[in-house]
Amino acid sequence: MVAGFTLTIEMGNEAMRTYADIAQATRRIFADFANRGDELLQDDSGRIYDLNGNKVGTWSSDEVEPEEGEETDEDEEE
Repeated sequence: MVAGFTLTIEMGNEAMRTYADIAQATRRIFADFANRGDELLQDDSGRIYDLNGNKVGTWSSDEVEPEEGEETDEDEEE
């Protein structure tokens, strides 16, 4: 299996209109990841909030099947 990571942010509200707004919201998420270390597990997920505390998105990690013909870490070990 290959780990996947998805981050989705909805733009348009007062506190989520610019690249700076995106950077601010994701900075908090990635700081949390750095504090977790290797704790991020498959099928983990969370919410993303703007400066006003409104939910503007989600993130998730999951397992995805490799594309046909795509090498995996397991293939490299052989």
